[in-house]
Amino acid sequence: MLKKTFEASPLYIFNPLVPQRIHDLVPDTKLVLILRNPVERTISHYFHTRRKGYEDLPIEKALKCEQDRISEALKKEDYKDRSFRQISYKNRGIYHVQIERYLELFRRDQLLILSSENFYANPSNTVQRVCEFVGVRSDIPIHDIKPRNVGSNRKNVDTDIYEDLQEFFEPYNRELYKLIGENFGW
Repeated sequence: MLKKTFEASPLYIFNPLVPQRIHDLVPDTKLVLILRNPVERTISHYFHTRRKGYEDLPIEKALKCEQDRISEALKKEDYKDRSFRQISYKNRGIYHVQIERYLELFRRDQLLILSSENFYANPSNTVQRVCEFVGVRSDIPIHDIKPRNVGSNRKNVDTDIYEDLQEFFEPYNRELYKLIGENFGW
């Protein structure tokens, strides 16, 4: 019997060193990437970081000075640095760059790329697709697909922030759609 092992972390897609590490250990693995609308992901990440006590700045300022705050870690390639791991709000949503790193090492058919919006809209179909992709039975009913780790501190965010983020991510999303051959409508 062939055994399957599953592991998940949002840092696996973001940390530039991880694709090579995965490839070195399991070059024939299959990878499932579930991407969230980067605008919503950015805002959610900010409030998560606030809830954990890692962020004191208001959202407008935190987003505006993100690049300055993480530049030293990026320059040193210190991917364990707190700023890289915790306050990289917008950078984490530039998905095409992250996926390209994986495609340098893995065949395209080793990656299943999905949107979290589709997952939450139709969890059963998405789980079935994942099961079929990784080669496990897809006919086993899954009864509890409730979101976990949902923050309780989220506040309303000005529409200006949404608009700025939408404008920021628009060219990156176009590159993503071109890379994966699918448009998630972000």
